[in-house]
Amino acid sequence: MSGYFTGLRGARGPRAGSPPLTPRARRIIGLNNGFQLLFNLLWWMPVFYAYQREAGLNDGQIFGIQSIYYVAFCLFEIPTGMVADRIGARNCLRAGAVVMTAANLAPVLSPSYTGFLVHFLAIAAGRSLTSGAASAYLYDGLAAEGAGEHYLKAEGQARALGLAAKVLCWPLVGPLMALAHPAPYVLSAASAAGSLVCAVVLPRQATARTGGRARAKGTPRDGLAFLREATKALRGPPRRCACVGHTRGSD
Repeated sequence: MSGYFTGLRGARGPRAGSPPLTPRARRIIGLNNGFQLLFNLLWWMPVFYAYQREAGLNDGQIFGIQSIYYVAFCLFEIPTGMVADRIGARNCLRAGAVVMTAANLAPVLSPSYTGFLVHFLAIAAGRSLTSGAASAYLYDGLAAEGAGEHYLKAEGQARALGLAAKVLCWPLVGPLMALAHPAPYVLSAASAAGSLVCAVVLPRQATARTGGRARAKGTPRDGLAFLREATKALRGPPRRCACVGHTRGSD
């Protein structure tokens, strides 16, 4: 996502005696925590293989869908990054939450190969839409409040809460499935809908104080230029790394 992390290299944790967080900064952190927790709380994750087997899919179909998912996720990263640059991080989070909510309902509506394929393709699109936008929104929002030093702690806190939620919730999947078989996907959709609520009430992004330097905007030409340079680098001869003396591809 071009331009979003221009100041990230200088980010540090909060120092002793740092000014307290403003109410707006606290709100940004709290809503980001809620978004990250709910968006990534995929109740079906521990049981998706068994669930698809029970739906009649064989191993080739199940692992084939997984392969398609990872390829799609990589391919979606460039266009969704440019979309985020155009419409803004907050709107991108909203779009990703909508896509994720619909994605988690696909296996409930169509428990078939096609339904699971659509499910994983939509998951790839939803995650690509939010993969950088959430961090960009958090960093820019805190920077605009003069609280950029709190970014790393806030980011780590959000991820820790998400992991804790999975530890607490995933053991409940089995008993819930005994009550209602599609429960993991329905609950995942409900969690994604909750993340949409968090994204909707996020405050409008204020302009960060960056010394008057405007953030770059991504364009399709930027994406094509990146692909050309990456292809050229891969096809070219190995280049020696000045810091460790290793060539590209060496152990």
